[in-house]
Amino acid sequence: MNRYPQRMIAGAIAGFVATAPMSAVMLRWHRRLPWRQQEPLPPEQVTANVLDAAGLDDDLSRPQIAALAVLNHFGYGATVGSIYGLLTSGSRPVSPLLNGVAYGLGIWGASYLGLLPALGLYRSATEEPAERNLLMLSAHVVWGGALGVVTEIAERRARRRSEGNESIPDATHGTSHTHDGAQVYQQPGNI
Repeated sequence: MNRYPQRMIAGAIAGFVATAPMSAVMLRWHRRLPWRQQEPLPPEQVTANVLDAAGLDDDLSRPQIAALAVLNHFGYGATVGSIYGLLTSGSRPVSPLLNGVAYGLGIWGASYLGLLPALGLYRSATEEPAERNLLMLSAHVVWGGALGVVTEIAERRARRRSEGNESIPDATHGTSHTHDGAQVYQQPGNI
């Protein structure tokens, strides 16, 4: 497979996966915010605003909106993760962790200082209390770091598979097949 689609797919997978620890940080930190700052987190507010703009805000219950917000958050993570994969496909990152963190902070800035306010989906980070900004910045550091590392791991695995260096175990016969179809015998218990 061509390196660009491979990196985009790896980035999308990594962006999706990285959204889980990011969400955990957001939820945990959100509970510790001062009472007046504990309004819903941005993914839920953005989702509610999109539904409102589409005239669908009265059609869904609060739990349905919350579930849709989770889907949107993971989908956005996968989408911007695929862009990371594409942007980093031309070179080997010196540090996937640091590259990912820098990208995560860039996504925070582009989203909360640019795209979301421009579309009227969420207020600018300049209008947020410092604690909420710190929450979201920290969550994006976690997301970006995980994105960089998981993208590198996923891309490496995909590259090994495409080169035929990784065998696929066949537990029923004690053999493995490489991606080019070659059969390799394995001792039982080593599969």
